[in-house]
Amino acid sequence: MGNEARGDRMSGAVVVLLAAGLVWLGAACGGAVQRPAAQAPAALAPAAGMGEECVVDADCATGMCDRTVPGGYCTRACRASEDCGRRGWCDWDAGSGTGFCMQRCQSQRECRSAEFECFAIPDGGPEEGVCAWNAAERAPAEPNIGAPCRADVECMAPEGLDRYCLMAVDTFGNATRYVGGYCIALGCTADEACGEGARCAREGRMAFCATACEDDSACREGYACHPEQRVCAPR
Repeated sequence: MGNEARGDRMSGAVVVLLAAGLVWLGAACGGAVQRPAAQAPAALAPAAGMGEECVVDADCATGMCDRTVPGGYCTRACRASEDCGRRGWCDWDAGSGTGFCMQRCQSQRECRSAEFECFAIPDGGPEEGVCAWNAAERAPAEPNIGAPCRADVECMAPEGLDRYCLMAVDTFGNATRYVGGYCIALGCTADEACGEGARCAREGRMAFCATACEDDSACREGYACHPEQRVCAPR
């Protein structure tokens, strides 16, 4: 997807960090990690269309949910706009050899919310555009360690570190212990690297910035002060 809509979601080792974080942050603040209780299946809702909100791929009629966009974005892989149907345009990246469909629009009113703008299509007509998350207006300008988030693009890391959103919902659609999501920054070596109000927490060889605290009053709802690391962690 275009730069306005696309985040810098990492994979591999960072996914391990997320899994380890669920154990470390959860266990340190109140015992073993509690898995979500099984719930009866809800009535099936119509699958979401191109550009609509999603959590998992199954939510989308297009078959793919891009979670790098806040709230998710229903899309599919493509090589040409013909692959995207009447409502879609293929954002093809020749350098990487990949492409993803985006929702076509002629005005912002056709996009799903005020968070999304109708951006002009390169080499398109004067009234041709696609709905994309408006990073220029919505992305944070300053580091916001510990802030709520729905995707990496809603987090800002201090210089030299990598932003990451510990999401409230995992890739299977299950609730995690990170209520509202939690912005962290990866790669710190000392507290000073994290900036004011944050501290460099460690788990094994992994290090990341989290909200600094001395007691629970410094933490937002759903979080408590880790007694050893002195950072806000899920209750």
